[in-house]
Amino acid sequence: EGLTGLVAYAGDAHTVTPLTEDTNTIENLLPSLNPEMMPVPGSNPASAIEKSLQLFKNAGMETGLILIVSDGVEKASDLTQFKNQKFPISILSLGSKQGGSIPLDSKYSSDILKDQNGNVVITKVAPKELDAITKITFGRHRSASLLNTDIIELLDTPSFLGIETEETNLKADVWHDLGFWLCLGMLPLVLFSFPRAIFSGLLLLVIP
Repeated sequence: EGLTGLVAYAGDAHTVTPLTEDTNTIENLLPSLNPEMMPVPGSNPASAIEKSLQLFKNAGMETGLILIVSDGVEKASDLTQFKNQKFPISILSLGSKQGGSIPLDSKYSSDILKDQNGNVVITKVAPKELDAITKITFGRHRSASLLNTDIIELLDTPSFLGIETEETNLKADVWHDLGFWLCLGMLPLVLFSFPRAIFSGLLLLVIP
């Protein structure tokens, strides 16, 4: 429900789709995303958050949830510097504590992800660290599962409940629908416009 946008990031961030109600478009674009598409390798979530906040600003949104899908965060300050209760930051982590390589399966090759020096990138998830980060950013951390309970819990963040709302003094015109009295006044004209036989039949229906 509401508006959803998509930002992809590695060493830098790029807007895939601005905020939109058409989530089908986002779903159709997801399969085409690949780490090899990113011009700058690495992990820079700060740039992605900046892009996200700009999307909210462009859409005139005063509050919104930022959900990061990642295998971890190298520097906590990349996220905590943006702490704002109106824009909580949650994390859906992919991976395990033991760690593992990232397979790259594209049309051209089937390999594993390597850094600029040719070393295999090993990802390890630190749940406690991510829990601590999202506590500061008014969000939540959940590990990805086969069920959709992780997403439901992340989207159901309680942070918005603490935001005070301002009452507006906008007044709207309340229309009193009195059109039915006009219809009653026009009823005799409508009846007399019918042939006499039909008019008699109508009278028989009305008069016992």
